[in-house]
Amino acid sequence: MTCLLIGLLVVSCVPVPAAPDASATPMAVVSAPTSTAAAVTGIHLQADGSGDYSTLMEAVQSAAAGTTITLGPGTYRLAASLTISKSLHLVGAGMDQTELVTDAGDQVVRINSDEPFAAAGITFRHEGNAIAEVAVQRGEATLSRCRFVGTALCGIQVSIPGQATLEGNVCMGHESTGIIYEGGTGGLVRQNECSGNTIGIRIGARAQPTLEGNICTDNTMNGIVYFGTVGGVARQNTCTGNGSGIHVMGSSQPTLEGNICTGNKMAGIVYAGRAGGVARQNDCSQNTSFGITVGEKAQPTLEENICNDNTDKAFGIFYSDTAGGIARRNECARNYAGIAVAETANPTLENNDCHDNTKANIWDLRK
Repeated sequence: MTCLLIGLLVVSCVPVPAAPDASATPMAVVSAPTSTAAAVTGIHLQADGSGDYSTLMEAVQSAAAGTTITLGPGTYRLAASLTISKSLHLVGAGMDQTELVTDAGDQVVRINSDEPFAAAGITFRHEGNAIAEVAVQRGEATLSRCRFVGTALCGIQVSIPGQATLEGNVCMGHESTGIIYEGGTGGLVRQNECSGNTIGIRIGARAQPTLEGNICTDNTMNGIVYFGTVGGVARQNTCTGNGSGIHVMGSSQPTLEGNICTGNKMAGIVYAGRAGGVARQNDCSQNTSFGITVGEKAQPTLEENICNDNTDKAFGIFYSDTAGGIARRNECARNYAGIAVAETANPTLENNDCHDNTKANIWDLRK
């Protein structure tokens, strides 16, 4: 795992492993069936093997494209990772009741199909040294109300040309990241919880998902991180108790709107590299270090953010290195300094409300 030291913050940028070589790891590949023995109307399984088929592997192999496979409560142990190469819908009895488990391969489930796949109400758990619980490597996947937990590097990995909609899932305790989007991938990531990982949600290499209402807490490095050349929108996410709330690096240009980035161990929002984009109406208060910090050659537009009550001689907004951009109509109160600008930085400051700060409301070392 590779770590980056960026500016005043330590953040983790964990390389996402390349897609696994199916020839190197035994993998059960589920292809289109040669018969129509399983009707699209549905298959029902029980954990004790008393359902329509004795194992999930057998059910998937026999199912016609478009079939819904309903899994009753209990643990379903897979002898090998399951590769899905046709349209299926797996429905469990709930993430607290139905569990798919394996200690084989690089994933519990790998999606590699031109047809849509969906799963709901299931816990996916890998007991070995895996890349991900679920990897979307091709096609479109919808994962909702599922839990991803175990010793894998990440919970959900979406790589090009895959697309995924993720809603109401829980990704916790992973060595690297709860949710990863990489390459030219996209989709909607809404109301997921990513906690206790190194990074909650990681967006990289031209990915453009929309992040809405996710909760990223107690991740050791970042709640949400953007790197490479990426965009997309992050709105109304809650990032608390992390190393930093949201970190934007590389040449990324996301739009950050209405996020709560409070109570982090370092900063609420961090810009580094040549990053830019817009941060608007975010609450970046009560962090240990800074509300918003802009370093290196970053050039974001900061509008109407609240950066109050940041502790440990912290600044509401801090510009360092040769960073620039615009800060307008932000509120920065009760910090050590409201807005601090290093003598080498060059931002434009317009109509900010900075008051009741200990050292200075605006501490501009360029003057």
